[in-house]
Amino acid sequence: MAQTQTACPRCRQPILAQVEQLFDVNADPQAKQRLLSGQVNYARCQNCGYEGMLSIPIVYHDPGKELLLTYFPPELGIGVNDQERMIGPLINQAVNRLKPEQRKAYILRPQAMFTMQTMIEKILEGDGITREDIQKSQTRMALLERLLSTSPASRLEVIKQEEANIDQAVFVLLSRILEATLGQGDQNAARQLAALGVWQTIFGLIMGLLGTGLLIVMAVAASAQPRLAAGEAGEGCRTRPRVKLPPARCAARRKRSSA
Repeated sequence: MAQTQTACPRCRQPILAQVEQLFDVNADPQAKQRLLSGQVNYARCQNCGYEGMLSIPIVYHDPGKELLLTYFPPELGIGVNDQERMIGPLINQAVNRLKPEQRKAYILRPQAMFTMQTMIEKILEGDGITREDIQKSQTRMALLERLLSTSPASRLEVIKQEEANIDQAVFVLLSRILEATLGQGDQNAARQLAALGVWQTIFGLIMGLLGTGLLIVMAVAASAQPRLAAGEAGEGCRTRPRVKLPPARCAARRKRSSA
């Protein structure tokens, strides 16, 4: 995507940023994921150090869901007539890409979203994801962030406090975040996440079986053996390189193996 010159929201100095205003799933199936990721229209200013979202008018179009949504940032302070003049060409561009049989009544009634959050919720609603589902996901994400920012010694207390919010979906979310982080090459963040998730398979097996006993296992995993997350082998025994045994037990194991 070509970079566009715009003004830094803080110091107003000119900066280059990748700006995208039309997210047309009809022309680009990946457009939806880019918008939902929250990584679009993101700017960094080398002059003042600002990092954040740009205030950019957006049009989202998904003919399969019959969605034509518009968002105009209120902080721009532009009147309705000027908004329509600015967004109109984007809507026309999306409509002109449609085949005649795809041109249904929804294209005559673009829906104005007053916040980006409302737009995201509307898009997800088209996929059958309710606002309640979104709130649950946000709660799970907040839980993971809290665990990551808490010292290993204090995680048991956090787990006890958040017991009602801990379910299998938490570990699914953790797994997906870990995969995405590894895909982006952020090894340090991946190791922190792995320190929480290294035993998530075990968690899945014992969910619903141990009740509050699950908290004890989670505390062990959360505290956890950062060396496991970093892939360090135990120094005392080669039979199980990820477990460090006392010398006496390791010697006994070698003796049994040689026998």
